[in-house]
Amino acid sequence: MGADCGSKAGLFDVSVVIPALNAARHLPATLSACDGVGEIVVVDGGSHDDTVTIATRWGARVIASDPGRGIQLRRGAAAAQREWLLFLHADTVLGDGWSRALSEFTAH
Repeated sequence: MGADCGSKAGLFDVSVVIPALNAARHLPATLSACDGVGEIVVVDGGSHDDTVTIATRWGARVIASDPGRGIQLRRGAAAAQREWLLFLHADTVLGDGWSRALSEFTAH
């Protein structure tokens, strides 16, 4: 579980969209930090490593896509089912306090 995520009610309304391509090395830390959000969508651009397996094990919804960050972001946004979208690079690890700040923002 991420350091600051817990069961923040406001995070349930958030879809995290992560475009990925051969991101197996960094993806576990990114996904761990996102624990507690309503939905995680990993848009895979044709990885040849364990990106898809890792994302699936973490409970993320995985969407196959042509490579290209813009294409992947659009596909992920279109597939997301929550009210708010948070776009992350596959190697971004959110720091302490992010879920509190996001919950406060989405409450207004």
